[in-house]
Amino acid sequence: MKNENIKILIVDNKEENILILNELLVEEYGFREEYVFPKVAEQTSFREEIRTLLSEGRRTDFFKYLDKYILENDIDLLILDFGLTKDEENESEKISNTSGYLYLDHLNSHEKKELKELPIIIFSIFDSNLMTGQNLARPIAKIPKQLIDKSSMLQTLQSDLRKNNKSLFYSIIHHASIYKSKKESHYDLAILCALKEEFDEVLNLPNEWKGKNIEDVDDNGWKKIKKNDELYFETVFLSSKGKLIKVIGKCMNDMGMVESATYTTKMIHLFKPKYITMTGIAAGIKDNDIEVGDIIIPQFNWNWQAGKFKTTYRDEFDNENNKFRNKISTFFDKDMRQKELSSTLYDIVTQELESNKVFYEDLFKNFSSEYRSHTIPIIRENSKKSRYPKIITEKMVSGSAVVADIDLINKIKQRKVVGLDMEAYGVFYAAKKSQTEPIIIKSICDFADEAKDDEYHIFASYASARTMYELFTKYVFIN
Repeated sequence: MKNENIKILIVDNKEENILILNELLVEEYGFREEYVFPKVAEQTSFREEIRTLLSEGRRTDFFKYLDKYILENDIDLLILDFGLTKDEENESEKISNTSGYLYLDHLNSHEKKELKELPIIIFSIFDSNLMTGQNLARPIAKIPKQLIDKSSMLQTLQSDLRKNNKSLFYSIIHHASIYKSKKESHYDLAILCALKEEFDEVLNLPNEWKGKNIEDVDDNGWKKIKKNDELYFETVFLSSKGKLIKVIGKCMNDMGMVESATYTTKMIHLFKPKYITMTGIAAGIKDNDIEVGDIIIPQFNWNWQAGKFKTTYRDEFDNENNKFRNKISTFFDKDMRQKELSSTLYDIVTQELESNKVFYEDLFKNFSSEYRSHTIPIIRENSKKSRYPKIITEKMVSGSAVVADIDLINKIKQRKVVGLDMEAYGVFYAAKKSQTEPIIIKSICDFADEAKDDEYHIFASYASARTMYELFTKYVFIN
């Protein structure tokens, strides 16, 4: 029988107890070895840290150490020994004085919901008649410590399993799975960026937590969250109608479609957002009506490098040799299967966001006041008239390589293709296989030709992040 990827922490200062419980959970009941903590490599340091803190009388530091360990490793079930270090020798007659009992008391009054509701199994040397009281009503099971050997514990559990589904094992699965489901909160919006300079502009956006004294929240109003050894950032946007928008953000470690598809899949699995967006920079396709600074929100997107090289043969007369010969030609047959923006989001972008002229005028003004040392895009002379950035909703293509070649641009250019990047298709591809709606919001920073440089990266990152914020706080999350 397999579990639901439940992460279990065994808190005991005796190596043999941890090893027996670990073996029992993995070999007999199908828990994944990598999800049983502490892991083998850190068991000694984990036990020694507990032993040191408690032997020095630093119970508050012991509580903080366990709290941090549980949160950082995303633990779903705690197996807690009531008798730690010298507790068994000196305080066995006073259950309320043991470190395990006091930690349980600490959890029961904790302000963090994920600790206050954490499912717990306790094992102890105390007689079962003493294992009562308000604090001891919380654990889902209580194991006499005399059973801490594999054979006797296994025999007890198997006997319980044969009786009914209220067995210890089923109780573990039931309670921990419910807790894990509740803990994995659904987010309203996930934001993904490929570059740090792009994500920095996301972190600078206004939010509900900025300037407030909230635990673990930085000066910009974002809270760092560690999931499966990956770092994410959480905050809350406030919509124009007063709705709180729960947001999770991530900066990718590398650029590219494989990376964007991978991170999109991870974020959807972990946070179940209603929408996922990618902001940042993109290259434009030169046209009389496309400018640096314009914001591309593509209705269609595809991978321009997808397809098949084909070879054709035809007879051609060779005048020099006075005979026919086979002429071989090779061409690339493009696979233009497109991913499409949802009709609801497309309507909001084209019918509402696009017409907000004041917002785009303010982009220049606000950027000028906030970034005086950076360049603002200059409208090209062939536009005949000056204008502010605008929304473009035509087609966008993605590829796995940075392009700085006008000849290559001309080869991949199709009718109404306005831009290209390295990640957008990966986001669309991964999200379209889920219930999460994707939308790409990128600003043109260059034209992928020989003149390509980084001059407008900051403005493009700023413009795309601010446009994304305007879209979701003013038009999408309004009810």
